[in-house]
Amino acid sequence: MSSKKMFFYSNISRNDKSIGITKKVFSQIEVFEQKGYDVCYTSYVKNGIEIIENNKVVFSKTTCIPSRIFRFLRRYYLLYYVNMYLKKNNNFDMAYLRYHYFDSLMCKIFKRLKKHNAVIVVEAHGWPTKGKISLKTAMPYFLDMIYEKKCGKYIDYVAAISSEENIWGCTTLHMDNGINCNDINPQVKKKDNKYDITLISVSNEYAYHGYPKIIRSLYEYKKNGGEKRIRIIFVGEFLKSTEKLVKDLCLQDYIFFVGKKYGDELDEIYNYADIGIGALASRAGVSHGSSIKTKEYFAKGLPFITAWKEYTIPEGYPYVLYFDPFAEIVDMKLIIDFYDKIKDDKAVLTNMRNFAIKNYTWNKQLGNVISIIENNEAKL
Repeated sequence: MSSKKMFFYSNISRNDKSIGITKKVFSQIEVFEQKGYDVCYTSYVKNGIEIIENNKVVFSKTTCIPSRIFRFLRRYYLLYYVNMYLKKNNNFDMAYLRYHYFDSLMCKIFKRLKKHNAVIVVEAHGWPTKGKISLKTAMPYFLDMIYEKKCGKYIDYVAAISSEENIWGCTTLHMDNGINCNDINPQVKKKDNKYDITLISVSNEYAYHGYPKIIRSLYEYKKNGGEKRIRIIFVGEFLKSTEKLVKDLCLQDYIFFVGKKYGDELDEIYNYADIGIGALASRAGVSHGSSIKTKEYFAKGLPFITAWKEYTIPEGYPYVLYFDPFAEIVDMKLIIDFYDKIKDDKAVLTNMRNFAIKNYTWNKQLGNVISIIENNEAKL
């Protein structure tokens, strides 16, 4: 039996395997377990939260609040009951917490963990995290500013998917997003003869994805007499404004929203794809980033377009086409030229998948961080 215990604060819905973040967290847990930790982690469930240890639910709370309202409150619900749980169950050697804004409830969690001498690691995923302030984000941003320094004094390490140094004034260790390549089947190429090129995006949409750019690009291409039969498949949940834009531009015969898919059904959709779509806009005004989805495109062997400069992709890599994240539209003709250059390259799948195996496994990315932390702590 392992002598090391880990508390993993995670804002995932563990039963929804279609979401990249859920797959990411489970892959990270697997790495921690391989490193000898018993992992206790948090999860959202329908109208409630759970804490799971050794695949057993050890704590759960639900509410009668309607789901459409609860989704705006569930973060506070989770934080409150994590605090309640840690009052009686707090014998962890390490705590790994996904950054989820700082406030009084999060600060209490840090205090409880540190009181029992846990090494506290916060994952600053998607750094910088603050974009445009809206009515929805104004209060969390305000509280975050107030509690940043208060929380920072309890944090031992920041695991940053960023090149920033000393985030929150803490020792910062750098990593990239990772994937479990064994869980991702390589593409088995198929062709639908109704279309010349099929593009695919597999994600739940946020503003930084910039999907209206690719929709308008297809519209302009067709309006100006473009002859290629181009199809776009959007897999996941998308903004109503994005779906409306497709209808307003009368592109329903070329752009398809198919909902959430995973497993064999998702693999089959992937098999017909020629090009993946990454994020096409900036996040918090920054054009560098690390997307889980593009790592999955690598493991699939699927070339892709993106506006994010990723930390580990070398300059001039032949299977990635970059666009300006601040431009209002992408150029469909450039996408067609990109496809024409690589469509007969028989080594695409092998080269991209090998790149993923070499650079993007969680064993490499998170494993390096764990090793550094354990070596540092052993010297104290």
